[in-house]
Amino acid sequence: MINALITLHHFDQLEQPVAARLHSLGLTEGSKILLLQRYPFHGPVIIESNHQRIALRYRIFSILTQPPRGNFHGNRT
Repeated sequence: MINALITLHHFDQLEQPVAARLHSLGLTEGSKILLLQRYPFHGPVIIESNHQRIALRYRIFSILTQPPRGNFHGNRT
């Protein structure tokens, strides 16, 4: 969904240089970002954080936006 407010998670699953670069841009675990645009065919994703627009690879975006672990709300039997 475009113009959705999303919380970032799972920085520990990124390669260290990627996580360091995102951290230098002000993105950390728990940061709230605004999704501005998604390009088709797993193209780049444009987000906004702290009044700056950032393009992320689809793979990086999908890792960072996975639901946090341990928040299972389904029925367990």
